[in-house]
Amino acid sequence: MASPYSAELLRLFVRESGEKIAQDSIPAYAEFDVVIQAEVGTTIFNNGLMYKWLVVVRDLTDGTTITTFNHRGSFGDMNWPVQDVEHPFHLNPQGVAKQDHVYQAIAVMVVGVGREADVDFQESDLFIIT
Repeated sequence: MASPYSAELLRLFVRESGEKIAQDSIPAYAEFDVVIQAEVGTTIFNNGLMYKWLVVVRDLTDGTTITTFNHRGSFGDMNWPVQDVEHPFHLNPQGVAKQDHVYQAIAVMVVGVGREADVDFQESDLFIIT
């Protein structure tokens, strides 16, 4: 658990939409989610500090960026209502043209603003479109 004054990205993983566990392969025809698991300490949560998540999904096979996600809010809002959260970012099926391509997601969480901001990074395991 995070200390009262910290926030942490615990895990970043992918799963087919509707599933509960991490996967290392996603069918080309399947919708899927990039999922952030994070937690924040009581002091930061109770003060309602601002946070933002930035997520990049990359295709390592052809060097392209598949998508980016950007989310902002305050601790205690509807997207972060309790100290520990799991938040999915949805992706559409990648199609047969992306079969056998290796992907990776990278997430950044920024808590606070300016010089006092706390920043945390997390990378997903590599996964393949099948």
